[in-house]
Amino acid sequence: MFSRPWFCSFGIALCSVSLGFGCNGSSQPGVAGGTDGGTDRPSGVGAFDATQGVKPDTSSVLGTMDAKPPVEAGPDRPPPEISAQAKRIVPGRARLLGGGLSSCSNQVPASGNGDRWCVYSQPGDSLGATELWVINLTKAVAGTVKCDNTDPNCRRLSTTLWTGQPGGGPAYPLSDRFDGDTLIFHADALSAQTDLYRGPVYAWRPGWQKPRKITGQNGILCTGHGRAEVAWCIDNISPDTVMPTQFDITAGPLSDSDMTVLPKIARITPTRSNDARQWRATFNRSGDYFAYSTGGAVIAEKEALYVLKTADAGKPDMYTKIGDDISRWLISNNSQRIYYYKKYNYDVDGSPAGNLTVADLPLGNNERTLVGKVGAFLLLNDGTDADLGLGIFQNVVVGKGDLKFMKDITKPDQLVTVATNIAGATLSRDLRFTMFAKDFDDTTGTSDAFIAKNDGSGQCTLTTALTTDSSFGAPFNPGSGLAFWADKVDSDLGLGEGWLASPDNCGGKKKFATNVDFWFTVGDQGLIYTDEGDGDVANLKYATTPGGKEWVTSNIVRVQDQIGRIFALTLPNYDTAVFTIGNGGSDRVGIYAYSAFALGTPADAGARDTAGTDR
Repeated sequence: MFSRPWFCSFGIALCSVSLGFGCNGSSQPGVAGGTDGGTDRPSGVGAFDATQGVKPDTSSVLGTMDAKPPVEAGPDRPPPEISAQAKRIVPGRARLLGGGLSSCSNQVPASGNGDRWCVYSQPGDSLGATELWVINLTKAVAGTVKCDNTDPNCRRLSTTLWTGQPGGGPAYPLSDRFDGDTLIFHADALSAQTDLYRGPVYAWRPGWQKPRKITGQNGILCTGHGRAEVAWCIDNISPDTVMPTQFDITAGPLSDSDMTVLPKIARITPTRSNDARQWRATFNRSGDYFAYSTGGAVIAEKEALYVLKTADAGKPDMYTKIGDDISRWLISNNSQRIYYYKKYNYDVDGSPAGNLTVADLPLGNNERTLVGKVGAFLLLNDGTDADLGLGIFQNVVVGKGDLKFMKDITKPDQLVTVATNIAGATLSRDLRFTMFAKDFDDTTGTSDAFIAKNDGSGQCTLTTALTTDSSFGAPFNPGSGLAFWADKVDSDLGLGEGWLASPDNCGGKKKFATNVDFWFTVGDQGLIYTDEGDGDVANLKYATTPGGKEWVTSNIVRVQDQIGRIFALTLPNYDTAVFTIGNGGSDRVGIYAYSAFALGTPADAGARDTAGTDR
């Protein structure tokens, strides 16, 4: 179910826990910038964090943001007819960056005057150069914006954008994106295009006069927050010839002044001798606290957890040490507690285990053990700041474990068993259902698919064939009236058949797309998705879903053919799609906006987790 790591970089980050596979990186659901080695974006509501899994990918300390980057339309197909409702906002060989929700500013509520901005690149004046631009989408849709460096609503921020696609770390075009309303981009690189990025990392927010360099000359990557004007970065990684690998993490508030780089927080030793990860870093949901953990250069130096006020970044005497022998921690949705493992075994062969423990934030008071033999856990999350309990994988052996819910942490012995001996799971927003896998195909990363009722009252089967993948979009709409999955997945192209069914009994199965790329649920009102993709381009469609439980073929609207695989949707109402047309003459190619959706305002309009970024 989790074979598309580059999709995990998109702003919706729908990756789930996979006890053997998964998106590389680890940030807790609903918390900005959480990671123990990845560079992930905000995780889907109720999704298990992939790096909590049994066997995380250890191919790179930094993970990979774009293991298989999407490509734009090729020149060898007939040019598409342009929809009458689509408005070209940038002509020429422009390319949308980021993807999903991260191509445009997505903080809810929006900062500044509420206008939405989108980021794109285009060829520079000199051979091989690439420029980075931002455009005020709100103004462009409402009127005319000129992208000629004379209009303040379309601004060139760099003429030296890095476009590398190495096997690990940040990679173009997904690494340049909006986290909330903070644009993060990589320019003026010191590294080659095929090497791990080294160079300055920049930030920009709507209203700023110019971008700000937030790392030194050896920056690697940065993560902004979905709600607050703060960020954290990885900087100064040690040379390949020096072992063990180490790097600095930096963090702090952002500012539209001539700010210096973000202050150094700590030097991190990210992996143990067996390549198990021993670090993590994240802000809490409001961004006023930052936490990090790191182990030492030798096994005897236990991983230790520290918490600090973001405003105190760079002042080590103000940091609070929660304790030693702490790993795989998550901050609660309400920021009042922190959950973590004590005596974690750092297993990388399929049988991780630790004692799940809780303490108060920010001082670590009232520490108490909740349950033992836990291999993975997540915060139950319905998109709000409420602490609703935990989901845990217990008794994990050879990549499989028992999924249980602990809805009241004051009664840790009262566990509800949802499913046993499973390998991965994703929860619905309303926490009523779980889509899970029992087995994976080791070659493709695809799996079977089942649905369990989270009160423990039953399960049903979507498919027993190891051909599905749930990382193409949200597996349930918010009201859980429909479940969605991709089947017969082509792992090379990242395409599959789109299917839906009732989660109550897995009945009413229906194929809604032949070659789907991605889908986005718009409340319970409808679905926006790509179809008939070929690995380069796809056709964008939307369909209304009456009552959040019906799929009516006659309700499907074809938005635009032959769009590039990266497309954006704007929050809070998903009312505008932004996409690239890369095939055709000068009268066709460019970036377009489509605002003619007839879906209405969703009941949970934009109620995604905006705490920032499952990296």
